[in-house]
Amino acid sequence: MDIQDQLRVWHEYHKKLESLTAEWYRLRKHAGSSIILQKEKKVISNYGTISLLETKPTVLVQQFLSIFGISELLDVVVIDISKVEELGARGFICMSEINKYREFNDVKLKFFLMEISKEQAMYEFLQRRQKLLSHLSVTRCPKVNLNELVPDDFFV
Repeated sequence: MDIQDQLRVWHEYHKKLESLTAEWYRLRKHAGSSIILQKEKKVISNYGTISLLETKPTVLVQQFLSIFGISELLDVVVIDISKVEELGARGFICMSEINKYREFNDVKLKFFLMEISKEQAMYEFLQRRQKLLSHLSVTRCPKVNLNELVPDDFFV
């Protein structure tokens, strides 16, 4: 099968996956509001089991620090580098200082096959984000929200 045929097959299956994923989220949302599931917390059927799991509790950082200390916090924390970049652009932290502590743990090659429209949307998002970070860096305006850059259907 040549590359064009492979791309056609991929596109066909990709559309089916998007449709099934949307249906899965719709059904999952509907099931989450089920009275039976709310009462029983676990329902077993011929097809499998569905369980209603409680969300993980959130912990205030100050509370965590007072109980466990900074070393435990550093063991469990995951840093969102995009938020760090936003804070750097706004002037709250110095990126050169952050970069001293930044290290690469692993470098992997990843290849993504996506529709041209999604690729274009991702490119435009990254361009807007870069432009906004540049603007924040110059003006130090704290009122701009980076999340407003992402269209509602971007990750669908």
